[in-house]
Amino acid sequence: MATSQEMLGRISAIAGVGALLITGGFVLVNGGFTPTGPTLVMDEAGYGSMRTIGYLGLAIAFQLGTPVLCGLALLFGLSTRHLRSGKIGTAAGGVALALYVLTISACLELV
Repeated sequence: MATSQEMLGRISAIAGVGALLITGGFVLVNGGFTPTGPTLVMDEAGYGSMRTIGYLGLAIAFQLGTPVLCGLALLFGLSTRHLRSGKIGTAAGGVALALYVLTISACLELV
């Protein structure tokens, strides 16, 4: 049976790695830190293609999920920094938060 500290460390690691995967995926799909905007393709009925729907899903996960997951990773990771899982969660959450800020600032330059 895992202690409460070990459970918090595991939550931190899962949240940090999840945030890093979402942020890294969005950066790769979006074209790095110099985005040109998504290419939207419409079919005859006026609905977007599956690629556009996938991009929308990833963008929503990026905008809403990354800050929440980074917050969880840093909050629980700092309280369990003596455990390996807490260190992994804190590091992954910090990197994901930095990528999030860089990507948002690059997207704001488009506007």
